[in-house]
Amino acid sequence: MRIRLIESVSVIPLNGELLLTRGKVALRYRTAGDWQSVSVLLKAGTTRSELERFLTEPVVQRLLRTTNGEGWLTTSLAVAASPALERQIGYLTMFNKDAGLAQTRVSSSSVSILGVGGIGVVVAEHLARAGVGSLSLIDFDFVEESNLNRHLLFDTSDVGKSKVEAARDHLRLISPKSQVNTHHRFVESLEDLVGTGLESDDVLVIAIDQPRNIATELSDSTERYGVRVMMGAVGLETGFWGPFLVPGGHQLKCLDLDAGQEAREWADAVSPTPWSFGPSNTVIGAQIAHDVIQYVASNWCLSLERRNFIDFSTLEITSLQFVNCSAHRSDSPRAL
Repeated sequence: MRIRLIESVSVIPLNGELLLTRGKVALRYRTAGDWQSVSVLLKAGTTRSELERFLTEPVVQRLLRTTNGEGWLTTSLAVAASPALERQIGYLTMFNKDAGLAQTRVSSSSVSILGVGGIGVVVAEHLARAGVGSLSLIDFDFVEESNLNRHLLFDTSDVGKSKVEAARDHLRLISPKSQVNTHHRFVESLEDLVGTGLESDDVLVIAIDQPRNIATELSDSTERYGVRVMMGAVGLETGFWGPFLVPGGHQLKCLDLDAGQEAREWADAVSPTPWSFGPSNTVIGAQIAHDVIQYVASNWCLSLERRNFIDFSTLEITSLQFVNCSAHRSDSPRAL
């Protein structure tokens, strides 16, 4: 069985020693050996017996034990990514040691984005640039000049066009291999999503905040369509992303059922506002895209059944984990 270091580990052979780093973690080996040859083998793929040609058996054992203990070793083959994606392969090892498998999952995934506004266009662009295979854009609105302070995909030539069609045209230039479907329609209930192909999607991103309870109603699509749901919104000084909901787990109404004082205060703070600022929309949209990609690549993300609030005036982040609400407690019939 051949093993190698995952892509995100930096290998630095020094004079008589080897330094391995990944993020804030560093491993240093100062035992005599041909570390230059070892570094080449570790990145390309090797075996224990090959390493023992350049290091003693105890040193090889320590090297493999410590790197494996950090989760830095994989048995997967090195990834031959397209030039457009090669710089993210190492980052995907933050989610899955098998970067090739992670990228395959991302490239074969399909995501619907409800709302192609200040948040939705950021999500769409990041997903397209990450190589997501299929995107469905759902919105009823047209590009206006007042959108241009925050709708990063659009420019003055798009004013007057359907948002979904204008976004589709730009996304195709960014990622020609991604399939982009458009649905020009107004959505105020789960029934309005019929015919969008949602049942075959992996994730629905809710990037609209009107009607006021739209996210709560649409989160039911986790059960009706078997699709995962992600959401986010921005207020005047605050914003949030999450929760990421999966079939069989909590739904957004679970937070409402057992919401504490802190949750209610944050919900009031992130209320719709007529004002909208590009940078704050971008922060929330980017976090949504990050967690969608992380979940697709690994079946987990930081906002799984967790809502994260950010105060833009202080940069304070508050994270509220869903608790065992009254609908999911062990003494509830619905929990059976």
